[in-house]
Amino acid sequence: MVSNPSIAAALTAPDGSTPRYWVGDDGTVHLLRKKDNWHLCQEGASNLADHVLAHAARLGWAPVPNNSDWKAGSWRQAWQYDDPPGVCDDVADVG
Repeated sequence: MVSNPSIAAALTAPDGSTPRYWVGDDGTVHLLRKKDNWHLCQEGASNLADHVLAHAARLGWAPVPNNSDWKAGSWRQAWQYDDPPGVCDDVADVG
């Protein structure tokens, strides 16, 4: 059996748009993608993983995920998120 969930919800801002980043009501910048607007930054990857795992759980293919430890894990320092250098670090440069 195959299921192909839409991943748009994982990369969508509260207003329904799919921007590179969005700013929350509290001023927090949610940086989802790199400047090429395609490759993911850590928050985008985390949102995508949450979305896919929740879909699998709804289908009964996996337990309901509890990945809070994983979200802050060492994977966030992977070199892929720093290529080119600083692209997913500098929320001041999100324009």
